[in-house]
This record gives sequence, C-alpha cells and structure tokens, in this order.
Amino acid sequence: MLLGNHQRCWIWGRHLVETTLKTGFWPILELLASDRLPAAQRHDLRQFAVRQNVPMKVVSPEEITRTCRAGDHQGIAAKMPPFPYRDPAAISGERHDGHGPLLLLDGVQDAYNFGAIIRSADVFGARGICIAEHGQVGVTSMVARSSAGAVNHVPIYRLAVTTEFLTGLRGQRFQIIGASERGDTAPDAIDWTHPTVLIMGNEGRGIQSGLLEQCDRLTRIRHRSGAVPSLNVAAAAAIILYEAAKAGRPLSHAT
Repeated sequence: MLLGNHQRCWIWGRHLVETTLKTGFWPILELLASDRLPAAQRHDLRQFAVRQNVPMKVVSPEEITRTCRAGDHQGIAAKMPPFPYRDPAAISGERHDGHGPLLLLDGVQDAYNFGAIIRSADVFGARGICIAEHGQVGVTSMVARSSAGAVNHVPIYRLAVTTEFLTGLRGQRFQIIGASERGDTAPDAIDWTHPTVLIMGNEGRGIQSGLLEQCDRLTRIRHRSGAVPSLNVAAAAAIILYEAAKAGRPLSHAT
C-alpha cells in the first residue's frame, strides 16, 4: 500500500494514527473512527480532528477494514497524502554538536526493517535518516506502522544523488562510517561525539562499492559464533545507534 495513491493511501492503528493526528507534521486528509470505540475516545479524536481541521467520520469497523484493507486497525484509520520528506539542504544549516549520527540507508528494501530503523533512530537520538529516491523503500503504510509513529518525529530526507550529498557533508567535517562485515573497528571504538554519517547497507549486498570507497572507517559488530552469521540491518542499526548514544550522553531508563 504505497502512500500517494489516493485510493489506497491509508495508515491505521490507534497509536500511529493518534500520534500523526496530534503532531500535525504529516497532515491527515480524512479520519475514520469505529462506532464501537468508547465514547470518550471518539470525543478525544474529534477534538484533535477539529483542531487540525481534519474531517472525521464514525463508521463500522467492517467499513474501516474494507477501506484500508487491514483487519488490525484497532478501530481507527486515516487517509494520507504523500509523506513530507525534509529538504536535505537544511542539514548544512544545522548545529552539529550534541547530536547523534545521521543515518544513510543504502538500498534498504524491507518496509519492516526501515520502520524499525526509524523507531531506533528516534529512541537513540539520531540526527535523521537519508534515503535515495530510487532503489530504496520509501515511507509506506507498513513503514509508518512498524515505526510506531516515529515517522512523525525523526527527520527523513530523500536524496537525488547520494555520492554528491556525502561529499558535501565531508566538506562540513562529517566523518563517514560504514557498517560492514569487512569492518575492523567495533562500534564502541568510534568517536561518536564527532559529526558522523552512518551508512547501513542493503539486506543482501550490503553497502555498494561506490559508497564504501567514501567511508573513513568501517565498523563491524562482533558476535559469538552461531548458526546465523550476521544480524539483519534493523538489528545492527539499533546496536550501533545504542553505542553512539552511550558515547554522546547518558541514556534514560525508559523501555
């Protein structure tokens, strides 16, 4: 269900839709609420919808299922416009001190992996996430849902030319770190207090050679031997972002 097709561009689920409605970053076109939701919950939804100037309809849960083509909607769904990616040119004007790494995803294809990475980026304070316009899953309904609403909080940038973007950040004194099985540096041995771009590669091929050549260092997560030779990209990103967050500032104890 790719967002942007106005017949199918729906998100659903209580937490995702309520977060999207309350933040107002990604404007909702239409809100559907089940007539079986508690009256107090429907009242709260309508109050937020009025504030954001969003039309709301109270319908049967069966109609929501037919509309968004998902049965796990929890009685709430929202029709969406295409996702509002941020302008990558804005990164050059940001302060870099005290921020986590800027993630660059090189061809991540799985929507659940992308959503999980966005969620980890939010939890561990990444500066944002950059993706290419082609060869990479964009923000879809499934990405938004698996991010647990973090798409509304983490800056996500779409790049026309990835290599030129990296060259520009190098000129701003960013270090370029690639996550790769070829790496010889553990994540906790990297100076994450320095402005950093962290590249995470495709689920199958890893980081393409042209981007590997731009990396200052390659980092690899050490692991004990086992039947599975490596972590998937979402799990690896979470571990590396955790190490970067530890180096940058104390972590809270919230789970």
